[in-house]
Amino acid sequence: MSARTCDMCGKSTPEVRLSREHVFSQALRDTVDDHGDHVVTEAVGRKIAEFEYSQCTRPVNLMDVTARTVCERCNNGWMSKLESEANTTLRRLIDGTDSLTANDVNVVRLWCAKTAAVIEMAAARGDDDAPVAADDRAEIQNGVVPAGWIVTLTRLDRSWRHHIQRSHAPLPLNRIVGGEARIERYHFTVIGIGCMLATVIGGPPGSDACADVTLLTARALGRRVRAIAPLLPGRATRLGTWHAPDQATIQRLPLFVTALLTQENKFSHKNESTPTISKQHPLNR
Repeated sequence: MSARTCDMCGKSTPEVRLSREHVFSQALRDTVDDHGDHVVTEAVGRKIAEFEYSQCTRPVNLMDVTARTVCERCNNGWMSKLESEANTTLRRLIDGTDSLTANDVNVVRLWCAKTAAVIEMAAARGDDDAPVAADDRAEIQNGVVPAGWIVTLTRLDRSWRHHIQRSHAPLPLNRIVGGEARIERYHFTVIGIGCMLATVIGGPPGSDACADVTLLTARALGRRVRAIAPLLPGRATRLGTWHAPDQATIQRLPLFVTALLTQENKFSHKNESTPTISKQHPLNR
């Protein structure tokens, strides 16, 4: 039996001991009332490249959901420190604030990147390649949002104050570069707690297309929902408010992104090994 490794630092047992990491910090547990409609939406399949769109309503508060994929050193060290640094600002966002200082923006961007990496890595199955590259996870551990990643943030209206939603989609894209096919792994994550709704789009370090893919996605999201806007590092911001009509609209964001990047009209790719960008797509070179 192979040794289990920490999703963040990559160290294996017995050098490190895995612990149960709360996907959303228990320090935020009191910010949202218990509901029976906390929703998880996932792109799932036997392997990461065989997409099937599914969703489930958790019978427990999503604040209580854990993943045994992070070691005690990471969980109780840099991750705990980040949660403490972000706590005050996250509470304000959950309660509906629309104003962030430059320092607030930096902390929230890093927290969103860390949380997205935990969600994406915990959902990887079997012999799948890691949806978040080791170099990107190391950057987050060192307090840096990986190059090319874009974090967006919007404020939901007060009707969402005690709702939680979490969505994610791994996006292995088949590009044609110099006449040769290559698979590049991107990922899209939605994090919603109370009035705070964040998205994170990231991709492979070193790719000549990563910045283009994430920028394309962020701009398309902004056109679809005008209140969704990127958080720019070191720049204070005032958030727009999204009067989202229902949960289904929010849950369809991963579907929209997948269709955007693959130029497909459906989310399920059961008959294809990997979603393929069409030959006319600008990301093919």
